[in-house]
Amino acid sequence: MMSRRAGDSYRAAKPHRRAWLTARRRYNPPIPYAPGDRRAMKRRMIATMLLLSVVAASPGCGGSDGTFKRKVTPPAAEVSDKKTWSIEGQGVQNAGWAIDGDIGTRARSTEGYRTASLTIDLGKACLFNMVAIEHGDDPMGYAHMLTISTSLDGRTYTRRTLAPGNRKRSIVALVTPILAQYVRIEVDRPSYRPWSVAEIQLK
Repeated sequence: MMSRRAGDSYRAAKPHRRAWLTARRRYNPPIPYAPGDRRAMKRRMIATMLLLSVVAASPGCGGSDGTFKRKVTPPAAEVSDKKTWSIEGQGVQNAGWAIDGDIGTRARSTEGYRTASLTIDLGKACLFNMVAIEHGDDPMGYAHMLTISTSLDGRTYTRRTLAPGNRKRSIVALVTPILAQYVRIEVDRPSYRPWSVAEIQLK
């Protein structure tokens, strides 16, 4: 064994290059809480939760007024009985036959017409989203384009849609249900034949 001489410098051995791969990792151990600290933290959490629940349930807080309100949806107004309807026509003969319940009778536009319209009074405000026009014995008696307008008071009308007609039956579907008492069906673009309306139905 070699002895260390006086004046010799001490040189430590270099660690292996891959020693860090096998060395045990050192983690900072968690600081343990004293039993008193844990109990205090638990009490604070319980107190916070109770306070939040009281605030949420109190009137004027959390969007609540302290009372339970159930949202009630009013029932939809069904289309009234056709017997209570009344109708007026412009440029149309025998307008009443369009709502008499008989498919064999027809209201017809006058010869050489350019515009014609039928205005129906449903008797009360009704909810509907479809207008169907039966052309009866004259399947080709349809208008190329139709305009549907509605009103609640019979004075101010709102145009709802412009839709094409069709042979035998013209069906006009509305995007959203409409609440109205008065419905006006107007020819926007006539065809080569008179406009024939055997029956009008709303759904």
